[in-house]
Amino acid sequence: MLVERYEGESASEGPADDQGAFGVCSFWLVECLTRAGRLDEARLALEKMFSYANHLRLYAEKIGYSGEALGNFPNAFTHLALITAAVRLDRALG
Repeated sequence: MLVERYEGESASEGPADDQGAFGVCSFWLVECLTRAGRLDEARLALEKMFSYANHLRLYAEKIGYSGEALGNFPNAFTHLALITAAVRLDRALG
């Protein structure tokens, strides 16, 4: 699941400004789903996000709609959100 940074954009409808989805927001979605107890959805979203990493398992700031890395690379905020989401989901899954 790719999540846009600004309201009014939708990954399913295509880009509003051709910039792509914001990686940190997509990992925040995983964390929110986990906190809401929707663990299957959270796990699926996290696994999908893993597919957007490059061959070194690094993430850019944004993810293009074809899966390409856009924006700042590598992006520390995206990686911090990944760590937080993965740890929280792991703890929730026991």
